[in-house]
Order: sequence, then C-alpha cells, then structure tokens
Amino acid sequence: MLRRLLALLTLLLAAGSAAGQAPPTASGESWAVVIGINAYQNERVPRLRYAVNDAHSVASALLRLGFKPDRIVMLTDSEATKTRIETLLGDELRQRIGPADRLLVFFAGHGLTDRLRSGEEEGYLLPVDGDPGRLFGSAISMTALRQISDRLRARHILYVVDACYSGYALYNRSIATDLLDEMLRKPAIQILTAGRQGDEAQEKGGHGVFTDVLLRGLAGEAFGGGKGWLALDELGVWLKQRVYTESNRKQLPQYGNLSGEGQFVFMRAGGAVGLLSVRSRVAGVTLFAGSQRLGTLQDSEPVVSELPPGIYRLRAEKRGHRTWEREVRIPEYQRVEVTIDIEPLSGEPRTSLTGEDGAEMVLVPAGPFWMGSTEAEVAAALKFCGTSTTGACGGGDLAQRGLPRRRVTLDAFHIDRYEVTNALFARFVTATTHRTNAEIAGSSWFWALRDKGWGVEPISNATWRSVDSKSAPPPDDHPVVHVSWFDATAYCRWAGKRLPTEAEWEKAARGEEGREFPWGEQWAKNRANIANTVGGTTAVGQYPMGASPYGVLDMTGNVWEWVNDWYDVEYYKTGVAKNPPGPATGSLRVTRGGGWFAPPILSRASARWRGNPGLANNNVGFRCARSLP
Repeated sequence: MLRRLLALLTLLLAAGSAAGQAPPTASGESWAVVIGINAYQNERVPRLRYAVNDAHSVASALLRLGFKPDRIVMLTDSEATKTRIETLLGDELRQRIGPADRLLVFFAGHGLTDRLRSGEEEGYLLPVDGDPGRLFGSAISMTALRQISDRLRARHILYVVDACYSGYALYNRSIATDLLDEMLRKPAIQILTAGRQGDEAQEKGGHGVFTDVLLRGLAGEAFGGGKGWLALDELGVWLKQRVYTESNRKQLPQYGNLSGEGQFVFMRAGGAVGLLSVRSRVAGVTLFAGSQRLGTLQDSEPVVSELPPGIYRLRAEKRGHRTWEREVRIPEYQRVEVTIDIEPLSGEPRTSLTGEDGAEMVLVPAGPFWMGSTEAEVAAALKFCGTSTTGACGGGDLAQRGLPRRRVTLDAFHIDRYEVTNALFARFVTATTHRTNAEIAGSSWFWALRDKGWGVEPISNATWRSVDSKSAPPPDDHPVVHVSWFDATAYCRWAGKRLPTEAEWEKAARGEEGREFPWGEQWAKNRANIANTVGGTTAVGQYPMGASPYGVLDMTGNVWEWVNDWYDVEYYKTGVAKNPPGPATGSLRVTRGGGWFAPPILSRASARWRGNPGLANNNVGFRCARSLP
C-alpha cells in the first residue's frame, strides 16, 4: 500500500493548475469530496493508521486554499460506504456542480486489483463495507468512476488516490509550448500515484521518497527553461526518473489521463499568468501590448504570449495601414484570442470583411435614411392587434412605438451579415467559459402556441444548449437563442465589436429610402422565416431573396435581435438626428426584426419591441456591429 498523498494534494492545489484555483473561470465553484478509511468492516482487510487523519488534514488544506466549507464533503470510516460514495458523486453533486466548476476527490484507503478474463486488470477503491472477495459488487471500480465522471458537468476533475496503481487505463501525451492554450481550455480527468501495483513505499527525511521529490519539483526544479508553467505530463516524466533512482528502483510513479485531452498545468509560485493569442489577416504587422513589443505577425500563425493578469492596450502597426488598437483583459490561467484586421490607409472602406469571431460583416455606408413608421403603418398594426396587449402584439404603447417617421444620418459602420449562430456562440463560451443568465438562473422563457394564442412561460433548464431543456443541442448554423442582452453584449465585446444601435440596425435593414421590408414595400412569401410557417428557427441565410439593400440577411424573421438602445416609446420625438445613441437610461432594451412566429405586420423593418435585458427566451438572438476606424 502506498503512502497517503496529503503533501501531493496540497501542492497540486497551491500550485494553481488548470483544474485548480483559477481555471477554467474565475466564477466557477471549487468542490471537494474527501474520503479517509482506517477501520474497515471486513476482518480480512488490514486496518490503516493515518487515512482518517490525512482526510481531515486535506479538508483543512482546502479551506486554507479558498474552498468554502459548504463545498467540502467529508466521509470517514463508517460514513464511507459504497452506496454513500456513489450516491454523493453520481446523484447529489450532479445536481449542484456547474460546467465551469471543478471537483477534487481525495481517497485515502485500500486499493485492489482484479484480473479480467481478457487478461486486463481492473482497479478498485475499497469502501469501508468492501469485501476483497466480492470486488465487483462491494467495491468501486475505475470503470464506475469514469461513468460517474461522465455524469458530472465539471470542466476538470482531479482524483488524488492513495491506493496502488493498476487498471486505471491511463494514457500519456507529449507536451510542447504551443499546446499550453489547448491544455488549459480542454477538459480532462487525470490521476497521479506514487508507484505501481505492488511497489513498496520508501521513506526519506520524514517523507516518502515520492513526496520528497515532488516537493522539490514543484518548488522549481521541475520547471525547465525558465518557464512559468509545468504540465502534469512533464512533471510525471521528471518524477519517474528521480523517484525510481532515489527509491533504489523500488518505486515508479504512474500518471496520465483517464479521459479528455486537457492537462493540469502547474504555475510557478507567485507567477500567475494568462495567455494572449493574436492572429492577423495581414502579414507583417507588429504587435505591442502597451510599450512591450510582442512580435511580428506573419500569415496565419499566431503570436502567443504569456502575460500577467490585467488589462492591456493592444496596438498593431504596419506601414501604409491604419494603426489598430484594442483594449483586452487577460484573466489568470485563461487564453484570450484576438484577430487583427488592419486596414490600408488609402481607398474606400471594404464592403465586406470577416470579424474577429469569424463572422462575415458588410459595410453600411454613411448618409441619411428614413427611420420610424408612418401613420398608415401604425394604423395597420393597431387594426391587426385590436385591443390585445398580450401574446404576439404585447404591450399597450403600440400606437406610439415607431412614431414619428424622421430623417436620420449615420456614419458608416459594418454589421454582421447573419445572426450570431450556435457554433459562433459555442466558440465564445469555450474561449471565455461564459455562463448565460439562463444557465445561472436555471430557467428561461419559452414562447408557445396555446389554446388562447401565443404566450410566454418559464421553463426550467432551457438554455442556448437546449432550446426547451429536453431536445438535443440545436443545429450549429441556427441563430443562438435563450441569450439575454447582457450575454449578447459580452459576446460582441469578446469579438471586438458591439451591439448595433437601434438606428444602425434599422438602416441596415431598410436602406436609405426606408423600405417597409428589407426587400421592398410589399410583403412577399418565402422571403423570411416568420408567422410560424416553420415552427422554430432555421439556419441563418436560408432566405437570400429577403436580403436588405446592403445584403444583410434575416433582418425580418428567424429571431428578434437585441440592439444596444434602452427602450423609450417617446425617444423618436426627442432623439438627435445625427448618430442617435438611444436614451441615456431605462429599464428595458430594444429588440428588432420579428421572430419566427411574429406576423408580417409586426415584422416590418421599422417595427420595435422591447424586453428585460436580464431575461432570455427562445425567440430572441442578436448580431454585432463595428464602427469604422
């Protein structure tokens, strides 16, 4: 039996790894299950001396490292039964642990191995009521642990097991500097033990040889080349060589992945860093962070830099091009991706370009346009809605909502050709570990057709990942829904863009002449996904005949779209005529464009809607805009 790894656990946490104190997100919770068993119930199982003490010491170490008392569950001796351990991990914590959280499981006790018919070996952890003669029914196999791990939503799971290695189905991989961002970003379940099956633990200077070498490694000896970080696989190789030698060839540590491709990454004490990865669509661009020169970008190869956490002013320069600048925040142990699209000094602005998130954008030129509804359009909407203030018509201010029609002048800007899709939003979530308001609240709002017409109701666990909490993930090319105004704003900021103003959105939808619909003055079938003809969202760009004068698609139908402005029914009467920014304050934000079930009369290019910025539903998405340099 191997020595218990209290020192190992403490160092793993204190070092700050991808599954440790900071990554994957500062908002994630830290959970721990700490198990220690001295007094086994089966008389054939030897009693241990230090397992329970070690478990209590681990819990104390976790508290010192910032784990909250109500996030640490202790199971010692009679409490640590097979049923209790599996129920706690597989059922209770499954309901509480979120996708940005991390879980540490510490087990101090006996581990045994069973040889299978195939010749392979299966490792088991022995709970307090375990029977060595009935491992399958009374112990916890590594297969069961992997199944339990699959039920948990935690990004990173760390098993620190004081039991002999065997049958853990580990695999290793080589490590290079350019994989650091991948290791931090991707999920993983990993394990590190002090020796092989049957290895006899050796002691040295009050520690096991393994712990003594590990202490030296994490103190700095294992960090090669002056690097500020150390991957678990690098540490494992370093430990193997030294522990094997210093134990007189009696101990050989084992390490690797149970699943996933990520890595626990240890950061040198006091050296918390983040990763900045910058690409440029133009070669030969020199990049600076403040006064620090980060390098010159060539072709599609990124410049990846380790930087202390903080806010940086990035600047990109190239002769004959406009200087590009952007402010970025580098969090601890996280990767921030930026793509530069530097523009030449000469010539007109490009009519289309690709944003930093990979979304195609189109130019809306400077100049005036007609904004707002005519009296006749408002009268038609009132006739359609009658006295209804609910459902598809909603609200009691429909008569004034788009009046008066007026001439507004805007500077040129770029706007996304399509609504932001699930695929793009998933990239944002992966890069930032953002949790939407619906995910945090545990519910969202759902528009559905009932006996009395369209109505909206709350529904548990509905998020952008599952539109009604029961269906499979929505298609990648459909517009993302169940996102609040705050979620939309966070995405656009990450992409180096912003939400369009209400005036910008309307000009992009109807052009200078103020068309009633993006394609013209008359409603036409098969040019938009509205009026519940499809029953839900469709892939973006499915209706090319419904393009606006600038080639922007889905400005009518598919989903309503958040814009930047606060909502004020009277704003058109008082707003400025040059680049109107919208009201300075308010309680609701504006949405535009009509969704997949809205009637045509309420999906005109001038039609306005509004919503609580903190709420989301299955009928609202967004697109981003960007000012010209």
